[in-house]
Amino acid sequence: MNNSPPAAPCLIARDIKTRIIVVISLSVFISLVGIGMVVPILSVYADTLGASSFWIGVVFAAFAFSRTICMPVFGRLSDRYEKKHMMAAGLFFYAIISLGYIIAPTFVLLTIVRFVHGIASAMIAPVAMAYLGGIAGKGEEARIMSRFQASMLFGFGAGPLMGGVIYDLFGFSASFYALMAFSALACVTVVLFLPEERTILSCNTAGDKG
Repeated sequence: MNNSPPAAPCLIARDIKTRIIVVISLSVFISLVGIGMVVPILSVYADTLGASSFWIGVVFAAFAFSRTICMPVFGRLSDRYEKKHMMAAGLFFYAIISLGYIIAPTFVLLTIVRFVHGIASAMIAPVAMAYLGGIAGKGEEARIMSRFQASMLFGFGAGPLMGGVIYDLFGFSASFYALMAFSALACVTVVLFLPEERTILSCNTAGDKG
């Protein structure tokens, strides 16, 4: 009969946990600022490509539609694979897809770009929330998630304001280049400063083997 005590829960140092929260919140904030920057000009841009009111609606809906389909898929994958890598991949594709807005010659191709953009988006926010949920200790789940949600809402609010200013000063292309730059910055932030989840929670695995 094994009388050894049960394995202790994985305790994450406060400074590491704070670093994770800051890096994830900052990276998601940066990416959402980039997305929000194109929101106020997207309908105008689609109109210049000859889109009707119906197609402008389709352009906007494509992002949410593909994201809705893909979020459960990437959520399942993030439970099996490293969340940091999935977030970094999503942000990398964000930056690459941003060029599609600039080179799309028709509103149909613009719709496709938005659809693919939604797929990349599904790799970021839900996976980030899962990462934070995994490191949250008992009694601090709401505090951590509220900080994350605040960074998201702040990004949603700041993005359109910045996008409108950039469009007025520099035109359509500048807004999409800014989206690419913000996405790339968020990707670099995750790659350089976010620890791998399996490393942070490795003590649970060690405890299971003991």
